[in-house]
Amino acid sequence: MGPLPLIAARHLRSKHKFSFTSFISYLAVAGLAIGVAVLILTLAVLDGFESEIEQKIIGFDGHIRIRGYFDRNLPEVDSHLDAILSNINDITASEPYISQAAMIRV
Repeated sequence: MGPLPLIAARHLRSKHKFSFTSFISYLAVAGLAIGVAVLILTLAVLDGFESEIEQKIIGFDGHIRIRGYFDRNLPEVDSHLDAILSNINDITASEPYISQAAMIRV
């Protein structure tokens, strides 16, 4: 044991049966223990939420989008893109899509 735990133990177990300093010391140690426990619990819950949100985002949209500069089409690449993607084993599916801004009048 290092010197700090020895000093803390000696301070908490003073010769006086019940002193205000001893009470405050026990209260501080208990508060610190509760604070650390709550912090660990919060981090565990947030870690679970993070992976849940990550899975929902991945399920909503793809991992990668291939676009040209200024959202222009890439006609010269489209013919070769399927051949390139078929050589990569980790890709399970690829879909072309069209994206355009629009306004709907009701």
